[in-house]
Amino acid sequence: MGTKNQKVLNELRKKNLQTILSEEELDQYYRGISDTEAEALAVTARDKINPQINGGYQDGKFIYASFYKIYLESKVAELKYADDPARLKAALRKIREDEFKVLLDKSGIVATDELKGSRAWTFKPNTPVR
Repeated sequence: MGTKNQKVLNELRKKNLQTILSEEELDQYYRGISDTEAEALAVTARDKINPQINGGYQDGKFIYASFYKIYLESKVAELKYADDPARLKAALRKIREDEFKVLLDKSGIVATDELKGSRAWTFKPNTPVR
């Protein structure tokens, strides 16, 4: 099958999924097919950032959780808004901003898209969520 036919087939498949599934079901479907890739990327992010901040196991969990959500939701947005670049860009920016804020609020870790990390404050197990 050629590239042109593959594109047509993918568009038909996407349209059929959109008519059959609700918005939430479609998001869930896209999360399911993107899960493995998001996990691998989150592990890579954790392995790069945690040593930079001399982090422990708990810090690694926070980093992994935030980057997993960033990568998973970004992939869902890429699949949903592939035909609308402006909406895609806005969705990706919001996902990253929200998750980086959650990471900072919960653990005191400041992270970037370039997988650079630093500490804003030291996490203590009994620290309330800010």
